[in-house]
Amino acid sequence: MHRRSWLASIVALVAMSLGVSFASAQQPITLADRLNAGLKCRRPEEFAFVEAVVLLVDQKKLTTELVLGTYRWAAEQRPDFPFYYFQYGLRRRAAAIGVTV
Repeated sequence: MHRRSWLASIVALVAMSLGVSFASAQQPITLADRLNAGLKCRRPEEFAFVEAVVLLVDQKKLTTELVLGTYRWAAEQRPDFPFYYFQYGLRRRAAAIGVTV
């Protein structure tokens, strides 16, 4: 036990001397980051679509649950590259509630 606490102290001192903060490693992942990574966005048009979706969520025109539900559905349909399934599905679901994406 004493050895583990000693090792933890050394690691903390090294991290502090390098300017690494443990609190910064615990920042929540944003919706945009989650979608960009999970949908494997590569092209500027794909990143722009995700930004538009996040803006609609921020404006409360779309719910986070609707967006993440569509994201999960797209990942199941085409796990290797789900972006186009997400785009199609979200546009259909948004249109059903009167929102244009």
